Amino acid sequence: MEEKPFIEVIQRNIVWQSTMQTVEVLLLEANGHRLELATMKGLDGAVIFALNAQNQVAFIESYRVVIGRTLVELPAGKIAPTEDPLAAAKRELEEETGLTAGTWEALGTAYGSQGLSDWRCHYFLATDLVEGKQQLQPDENPSFRWIAIEQTRALIEDNTICDNFSIVGIAKALFRLQGEPARLQSSGA
Repeated sequence: MEEKPFIEVIQRNIVWQSTMQTVEVLLLEANGHRLELATMKGLDGAVIFALNAQNQVAFIESYRVVIGRTLVELPAGKIAPTEDPLAAAKRELEEETGLTAGTWEALGTAYGSQGLSDWRCHYFLATDLVEGKQQLQPDENPSFRWIAIEQTRALIEDNTICDNFSIVGIAKALFRLQGEPARLQSSGA
């Protein structure tokens, strides 16, 4: 027998909708109290930990207007409604960095803001990289740079890398690479 959750959705009101996102205000009842919660439903995303032969990770620096600052992030983007997560990851990596990868490995999924949104990210490790040319969308202007794999922890600790999608992607990739100690340090090139 399924247990009834302690919180119940009484009413849903869509306040804004586009092809990629829906903002709803939910009327909830929890423990005899009513409250409202604004939520966002959106497309899933793909996040890529692209690691080159010198054990450097591809990052982009992108201005995020919502928080008013430039962030250092792993390449990532939305997955179109009919798009396969791996296909989206390949597309996003090439668009944002110009890189293509010969080897792809799925690292799992994670929710990014589970208290407010259903947005879920699919994480990938991309290796055997070939450099090309960025193919940016009109609303994108990220700069691309390599960071040595062993520097990623320090950049998280000093808040240079501070978005949860990149932090989870780094953690998932490093957990995967633990069996390959040589990959956890740069070769100095």
